[in-house]
Amino acid sequence: MKTVFNYLTLAFSIIILSIKSTDAQVGTFSATLTQQETMLVSWSMLAGLTCIDLELEHAGKDLNFQSIYLHNGICGSIYKEEYYNFEHESNIETVNYYRIKLGFAGFSDTIRVEAPLLGSNGLLVYPQPSNDLVNLQFNNPRADNYILTIFNSSGSLIRIVDQFKGNVLQLSTQEMASGLYFFKLQSNYISHTGRFLIKH
Repeated sequence: MKTVFNYLTLAFSIIILSIKSTDAQVGTFSATLTQQETMLVSWSMLAGLTCIDLELEHAGKDLNFQSIYLHNGICGSIYKEEYYNFEHESNIETVNYYRIKLGFAGFSDTIRVEAPLLGSNGLLVYPQPSNDLVNLQFNNPRADNYILTIFNSSGSLIRIVDQFKGNVLQLSTQEMASGLYFFKLQSNYISHTGRFLIKH
């Protein structure tokens, strides 16, 4: 009887140890919008025995989480933090939520990531209408020089901004009259056209 009790105690201890060992913890957890408008999701598993099913979930504003990546039996290191990533390519929204399901051990913290998507024309103009500033965001992975020309609704040239190398141009509109404006954003390789509305 004592031998059976000892076996049961040992088995129970092994089960408890297994639960603790597979209670993997997420270290860093982040997501970044790429130039191709995919989301690069990165995370790390803290040191420890981390053989556990891992499921990455995504949701939009409705917080309806869906699985987007499954890795069966992901195993980290007993001695050091291990790093992983996944490129999320579809159903990305302007506001995104990500979390990691760690088998039966529960969920990681949920992260929120805003993605000002440029769309098919590769250009985003916001806010619309503008009061004191307007932002022009576009893809510029090679840091090319761009020239911005702005015209009013009558076609008169209002402003020129040249030798701009970034991918977000913040333009003050405080000294511009309320109304509709048209612009051309051009490098040696790419040309964008668009419009924005100023309303003071």
